[in-house]
Amino acid sequence: MRYLYFPRACERIAASLPDAKIIIMLRNPIDRLYSHFLMMKGMYRLEPLSLPEALVREDERIAANWDWDWHYVHVSMYFEQVRRYIDHFGDANVRVYIYEDFCRNPLDVIRQIFQFLEVDPTFVPDMTRRGMEGYWPKSFTIDGLLRSPASANTLTKIFPRAIHNKIIRYGMRLNKGKAPAMPGSVRLQLQELFQRDVTRLEQLLEKKLPW
Repeated sequence: MRYLYFPRACERIAASLPDAKIIIMLRNPIDRLYSHFLMMKGMYRLEPLSLPEALVREDERIAANWDWDWHYVHVSMYFEQVRRYIDHFGDANVRVYIYEDFCRNPLDVIRQIFQFLEVDPTFVPDMTRRGMEGYWPKSFTIDGLLRSPASANTLTKIFPRAIHNKIIRYGMRLNKGKAPAMPGSVRLQLQELFQRDVTRLEQLLEKKLPW
């Protein structure tokens, strides 16, 4: 998402590779935002606020030069980001794919991408494993202990680093739980917030989006 979000990234790619073929995959902006928040809260422990509080504080944080990882709403505003790439590279060199379509039929989307890249569309990649999955701890206390420098120092005194890392990963797998659902009131608020941007994106892409 960084390449899509930051305007200068597009400019620099265009300056170095003006004929590049650009592939963009977009997820429901609300689901992307919430996944982003859960990553910051559950995986990296970098978000001290609740989701409603973080949304209220977002503009203030951006004005204070907080990193893009706290730009939850702004990163999900796709229209200007996609238009920027089309403006720089042209319609023929930009393809936008929908994440929900990819989840339903990954091979179909992959073959479309292969055709766009003009490589062998009959190749079937290994899709038996998912590369990235979200993490939400059953117990934040246990998660904190697993990640603490004190625990790491103790384990490295007993085990080689490779074994120590496996113990931590195993503990995190055991402590992995189900993330809470987004509050319905927040989802409704975000639907209203993103409605205009989604409509503009549909007009830009000349296609109906499933969001």
